[in-house]
Amino acid sequence: MTILLVEDGDLLRALTAQILASGGYQVLTARHGTEALELARQFPAAIDLLITDVVMPGMLGTELARRLVAERPELRVLLISGESEETFRRANGRTSGHFLRKPFIPEELLQRVRGLLGR
Repeated sequence: MTILLVEDGDLLRALTAQILASGGYQVLTARHGTEALELARQFPAAIDLLITDVVMPGMLGTELARRLVAERPELRVLLISGESEETFRRANGRTSGHFLRKPFIPEELLQRVRGLLGR
């Protein structure tokens, strides 16, 4: 299963990718929304899950998710943010994705991913 991870923090992106790879997932990484859109367009196989930070320069993660789901309707989405879910939902309304607050522990991330992907 393939995950597209979008996080503008270099260290967090690298650590999260490592955690996901240790869980047996193929991980594609991008630093921001524009890079993620281009990577997704160039990747011919299925992308099963988008994990994206919400607040990034240039494009919010919610906008990135909306655009990628329009191109790949089967794509599942996990939004990550340092804000609480309640604060996030009040500011952004309902989203099509699931939410995980940063910082998270590796097992919490993997458990959420397994739940979303059914494995």
